[in-house]
Order: sequence, then structure tokens, then C-alpha cells
Amino acid sequence: MSLKKEQLAKIRILVADNDHQMATVLMHLLKHMGFSKMEHVRNGEDAIRVLKTHQVDIVITDWEMPHVDGIMLTRFLRCSDESPNRALPVVMLTARAERNDVEFSRDAGITEFVVKPYTSKTLFNRIEQLVDNPRDFVISPHFTGPTRRRKDDNYPNNRRSVQPKKISSIIGAVIDDGTPKLLPADFTLKKRIGLKKESINALITPEVLHEAQQALETMKDESLHWIRDDIRVLEQTYNDLAARPNVNLYDNMKVLLLSIKSRAGTFGYKNASDAAQTTYRFMRNNYVMSKSQHNEALLKFIQAIKVLLSQSVQGKDEALTAPLLAQLEAMAAKFEQNQG
Repeated sequence: MSLKKEQLAKIRILVADNDHQMATVLMHLLKHMGFSKMEHVRNGEDAIRVLKTHQVDIVITDWEMPHVDGIMLTRFLRCSDESPNRALPVVMLTARAERNDVEFSRDAGITEFVVKPYTSKTLFNRIEQLVDNPRDFVISPHFTGPTRRRKDDNYPNNRRSVQPKKISSIIGAVIDDGTPKLLPADFTLKKRIGLKKESINALITPEVLHEAQQALETMKDESLHWIRDDIRVLEQTYNDLAARPNVNLYDNMKVLLLSIKSRAGTFGYKNASDAAQTTYRFMRNNYVMSKSQHNEALLKFIQAIKVLLSQSVQGKDEALTAPLLAQLEAMAAKFEQNQG
């Protein structure tokens, strides 16, 4: 069989991401892999509208979206009577990297989890799983989604009192008697692409992935403006938060830090990305708005992100800037040990 990259044009991908720039980066990578049917929406509400009216093969969603976020979108697909396809593959693409975030997403029914920043290779690895190694799918009173294990029929945490009943189609499958239903691994994506025994890596080769990654370099100068804009807004939001503490400003700062982590890491500013992640972790786990020492620490974190980004732009070796990052991590660890 002669494989052609154009076969990937048969797959329609819906991208749901409030960050227009990073959604553009994602679609840029997908396009260079060979995918051409893509649609971008900026919130879960619009994603649901598209899903109800168009045939979609894969959903790639960010977590942070207004009104209907990526978790809510996934739950709609898995549990709503209005869902067009409960078993539709969902890739959660997010800057959240804590273990409980991964577990929470899995419990909501996501298929694959990708942490920002990512590369063409890490993104492809998850797509490869969707196509070549899909998992069985469970519908039960307490969980609807792909099994966590790929080689057996156990659903999450192996908790079951009865053997799941195998079904041949997701359509019309309901829990009417409390018995979990098991849909065997679905190879629809593989068939739609036109693959038989071949893997998708016969189409998306290491060379293709390298070219896709290299294509991101053309966006690096533009990305620097995005990151600096994020930092500028972060500083202003910090000033507002320090002067007038409220939960909305606190949440906005966490979203901005995740955005900086994602953008800086994707375009090679690793230390600035790591500093944003450390700052996010501090805000999420230890920061108390009413404590002056916490606000002083938060300001130091933000200033360090700026310095580390500037040093990277100037071409300073990561080894030379690493001590500052290590100081941030030590400060965050101290807060974690002392709990403030």
C-alpha cells in the first residue's frame, strides 16, 4: 500500500482554546504533520455548538476557558444526553501539570493528557495512541470514559462489583440497570485514515515531526511579544491584587502564569517557563492574599521571571541563569515546608 500524507485530510480536528496565539501554534504544528481539516473555537460553549452540528474526529481542548472550560466540555461529551458521541477522543492540552490535575481530568473522561509546553513529538505521541492504540471505553453509573489500562478491561481504579457487559456500539448505550458497559477499543480513526497494518508513524515520520518543530522557529520573534505582554499584564494584576485583594484577580494571575509557562517553554525560554511554573505552584498551594510576606515573595517571583526571560533573549547560557531559578525553587519549597 502506498501511503500518502493527504490521507490525514480525512480527519477533522476541533481545537478549543481561549488563547488564540497558542491555538495558532497548535494548528501550525498539526498542519505541518499533514492535518488540514481544523476548526478553532475559544470557549467550550462554541465547541459544543460545533460538535452538535459538524462531524468531528478528535477534540483537543485547553483547560482554561471562560464559562465552559475543558473539563466541563469533556463531561458534556461523556455524560450529556445531547452529546453527539460519548466516545469521541478528547486530548487535554494544558499548562496544568500537577498530579491531581491529571487525575481530575482522567476522572472527567479525557482520552489523553498533554502538558504545555510541548513539542511536535510529544503531541504526536498522544495522537499516535488515539489512532494505533485506542483504549476500551466504559459507561458506568460513576464513570464514563476510556479505561486507564490499555491491555485489559478494567475501568478506573479497578473498582467494579460486576463484570462489565460488552457492547458493540456507543449509540443508545445507557445505564438502566447499574451494570457498567464496555465498548471494545474503536479503530475508527485508523480506518478513516486508510491504515491497515501500518502505524500512523508511516505517515507522520520523524522527519515530518522535525520539520514541524523547525516551523515553530518562524514564530519565535512574534512569541516574545506575547510573553512580554503577559508579564506586563501580570505585573499590573499583581499591583491590583496587592492593593485590593480579591479572588478574581488571584485567579487571573494563575491563568497568566500558566500562559507564560506555556509560551516561554514552547519557544525555548525554559528557565522563564520553569519560573512561571514555580510561581504558579506557590500561588496555588501556599499564597495567602492577606499576608504581606506572601505578597513580597510573589513580587520577587514575578521580577525573576522578567530577568530570566531577558537573560534568555540575550543568549545567556541556561547554566549561568540557573542559580536564580534555584533560588526561586528554594523559596517556594520553604513556604511549602512552613505553610506560609
